[in-house]
Amino acid sequence: MHQRQPDPWRACAVVFALTVIISILAVVAALAALDPYDTSRFGNSAFWRGRIDDDRTSRGRDPLFNAAIIGNSRSALIEPAILDRGTGLHFVSLVIYGSQPIEELAVLRYFIGHHPDAGAVVIGLDDAWCKRQLQSGLGREFPHRLYEDGIFGYLAQLYTFRTVQRAWRARRSVDARADGFQDYEPAFRAAGQDAIEVARQKLPVIRPGGLWHEKLKPLYPALSQLTDVFAKMSASTAVVLAWVPVHISGLPLPNSTPAELLAACQSAYAAVAAARPRTEIINWWLDRPENRVDGNFYDQGHYRRSIAVALDDDITAKLVSARAASEPGGP
Repeated sequence: MHQRQPDPWRACAVVFALTVIISILAVVAALAALDPYDTSRFGNSAFWRGRIDDDRTSRGRDPLFNAAIIGNSRSALIEPAILDRGTGLHFVSLVIYGSQPIEELAVLRYFIGHHPDAGAVVIGLDDAWCKRQLQSGLGREFPHRLYEDGIFGYLAQLYTFRTVQRAWRARRSVDARADGFQDYEPAFRAAGQDAIEVARQKLPVIRPGGLWHEKLKPLYPALSQLTDVFAKMSASTAVVLAWVPVHISGLPLPNSTPAELLAACQSAYAAVAAARPRTEIINWWLDRPENRVDGNFYDQGHYRRSIAVALDDDITAKLVSARAASEPGGP
């Protein structure tokens, strides 16, 4: 009887497939041990602490901090060091440029998950928190799996070219401030965008009458999710919801439908703040003298240090007030 000879190509294919699988597993295992995002799931490499942290996973879990600032670039000039001095807490800025409420809520949950007894949280609000649909501002650039509890999702995130890119870039991140503060003013100056003449070109002459605010409806999924987060937070954690400054050109005209919609949204957040202990709200997203001065802004939504200092003082005062308040049933 003729004996069938082994197929050398098939054997090569099997060896190749096994080699690929083993290589992938080895790379994932190495990355998991290194823990380049410093999430502490499998390892705790001091080399990465605070360096590959564009996504704030390292600082978000850091036990050195007991308070956080959440938001996008419009909240970037809220300075942790100033809040520290006024409250005695240790703030970290977890601001992510370009983020929307869906990403900011993920960062908030992550921070609270690692700091169940946090002293305080400051959340920067803008009109995105009023929109009827939660949409990502970063798309695939925001790694949601880093903030989730699932191990397999995290491992899948590790084995991406994005992780390699971030790790390579992290080699040069030694100058980043430990508290995460990202001052955007040097970037505006370096780009020649700080001159008042340049800023005025970015400020619309006609205020929005409806089109820009069409998505503001009395249905706020971001508020619903924020309320769910509040329900899981310690009642002792002070919270400040801060409507960040906006140039007058970014506000709807008085007595218009968009103005009514914006007012309804802000009232809804104010009601949630009033219902939770140790929660305060401040509003710079309205017509006030500072927001009418072109020289206080780089563009419609990015204000200068002159306003940031006043905003920091307002937030500090609200934090002190919130922390001094008694919990329900207390003395």
